[in-house]
Amino acid sequence: MLPDQGFAIVPGPFEGTSLDEATQSYDRAVAAARPHDMATGSTSIRVSGLLDRAPGLAAIFTHPPLLHAAAALIGGPFKLSAFHSRRILPGAKAQTLHQDVAPDCDGWPLLGFIFMVVAFNS
Repeated sequence: MLPDQGFAIVPGPFEGTSLDEATQSYDRAVAAARPHDMATGSTSIRVSGLLDRAPGLAAIFTHPPLLHAAAALIGGPFKLSAFHSRRILPGAKAQTLHQDVAPDCDGWPLLGFIFMVVAFNS
């Protein structure tokens, strides 16, 4: 699905009580964010430096299916460049599907991922 559709849904690295613990860790990290780590846009609030306050969330980006996808799509060495929290503001309109880097652009490859820590509904 990933190469053909551009996305894949995989089970996360947390289950049961460990998911509850990860969610609580996330909530504490976002609540403890310093003002200079927060950016409010027209549709969301982004918090940077999440791993500084919640190192247990590193299990997300070291999750084997995510690493496998990155290796398959990028095809060479890769590194984590950012790990943000993003909370969509109530009533915000859905963002249109887009690419951050054009496929024919001469630059570095980019793989984005979303890990939901709260119930997701429309």
